[in-house]
Amino acid sequence: MNNLANKIKNINKIISMEIYIKNKEFYDHLFEVQLPSEDLKLWKPRFNFEMGIPLIADLLLDIEEEKMLEVHPFPEWVVHLKSLDKVNSKPYLIVPNLPKPFIKKLARKSVDERINLIKDEVAKLTIDDLVAFEYEVGINVLVPAFIPHLFISSKINKEAGDSPPYLQVFEPNLETLTKTLKIKLTYFFELPFTVII
Repeated sequence: MNNLANKIKNINKIISMEIYIKNKEFYDHLFEVQLPSEDLKLWKPRFNFEMGIPLIADLLLDIEEEKMLEVHPFPEWVVHLKSLDKVNSKPYLIVPNLPKPFIKKLARKSVDERINLIKDEVAKLTIDDLVAFEYEVGINVLVPAFIPHLFISSKINKEAGDSPPYLQVFEPNLETLTKTLKIKLTYFFELPFTVII
């Protein structure tokens, strides 16, 4: 029992919206909070994926602890939305605080090489290497392609009738393309510990 307790780790580095805005340059290579572009007048396309149609999924974040990071060969957008249910817990995006040179190095590698580099980095991570971004209702976050990440919720008081946070996920549906290219849609990497907020 004590051995198990030693493997569950609380994340200490929690980034709020205010902290993110003041320090965007430290985090934009890992995740990006979607804010209006400066030259937006009325309508401006932000991203265009000609190879895949949009996939939109609902996510009830009923996960309070996790030890698996996931990686996709495409970006995804995850927005925290208001729920009609009673929700007092908060959702969090968790990413390793990987240095910009490492992310630039990844961009120059093949998919297999990227996956191997990420696997090696994840094996060395400590709890102090992880950063948690704290969502508020209405915040939409872009997680770039090949950035290891996970989503968890703070404690959900189900005995008091609380429900998990509600999010929606937007990502390109590249299933046909990935079958042709023989790559996976999602890669999983096990952390050496379990993460909680």
